[in-house]
Amino acid sequence: MLPHAAEPHSGHPHGAAAPCRARRGPVRTLAWTCLWLAAFALSAASAQAVENAAPDPSIVNAYRVAARARAALDLLTAGRPDAAITQVAKAEQGPLERAGDARAPLAQALARLRSGVDAGDSGSARAAADAAVRAANRLPMTLPEAGGAAGGAGAVVAALARDAGGEGQEAAAARGDDAVEPRAYALALCAVAAGIADDRGLPGTVADALDTLATTIGNRADVDAVRAATATVLGGLGAAPAPEDVTRAFRAIDRGLDLAVSRYRQGDAAGAQEALIDAYLDDFEGLEPALRSADPALEQRLEATLAQHLRGLIREGVPAARLADAVEQARTDLAAAREALR
Repeated sequence: MLPHAAEPHSGHPHGAAAPCRARRGPVRTLAWTCLWLAAFALSAASAQAVENAAPDPSIVNAYRVAARARAALDLLTAGRPDAAITQVAKAEQGPLERAGDARAPLAQALARLRSGVDAGDSGSARAAADAAVRAANRLPMTLPEAGGAAGGAGAVVAALARDAGGEGQEAAAARGDDAVEPRAYALALCAVAAGIADDRGLPGTVADALDTLATTIGNRADVDAVRAATATVLGGLGAAPAPEDVTRAFRAIDRGLDLAVSRYRQGDAAGAQEALIDAYLDDFEGLEPALRSADPALEQRLEATLAQHLRGLIREGVPAARLADAVEQARTDLAAAREALR
């Protein structure tokens, strides 16, 4: 405080200080109000940044371990102790060592899980699986004040949904017993992600989308159906793919386009069609939710180009040079899409 500033300078009448005090009150109030509003805006911006941030791998890994534990329980209950043991082993050998603060409780839960599975005791296995989920839930899903990036609940759910989609696609492509383990793990990932969505107050549409994904995987649907259901979950979360996934996808699309043109020039129209279908379904479709959020018109244009226009040119039997020109035009849009997803 500066008490002398409130006093009149020598030679001035005492009453001259009163108007200064009168003015200072509102100014001070306004200043504090501005500071409060700025702090509130910064807090809101930080909260949004938290929810959109990439999750700390230790958090996602902890939930992956918990999902393995749930999958082991489900397989044991379904009369597949051999597959259940495999899930326990994968949990022990996989991300447990990078599960951060949850490492010790997770290790203890997995030790009890292994004992329960070995003994065929589903009650003990269930208690251990629940303990694994609780250990993962203890990890904070907010950004620390000083550095680090733990990400928000939405980011964790998105990471688990991607895992579930990948496992679900593997299960859909497999046959017989080869599908049992990836399907069980995919369903457990959906269940764990849905639990997070419910506990952390994510929109109900996210839980609904996860339920759709789980139903699709559980119904032994084909790869395309699982992929579409995964995209629905990620679209509901507004989840952008990881930078390395974006890079990989665009490189794969480029290779697919090159392969399509090469095969078409060699007279292999069917092979060219296959290359375009793979480029769209395996690589571009995973980018669609994020691109739709960033640039809806560009996403629609690329979808029409990759899924319809280029394949239509092949069906028409156009000269190879015309197909090559159309592919180069598509690459212009793809470059813009890559920039939009940075």
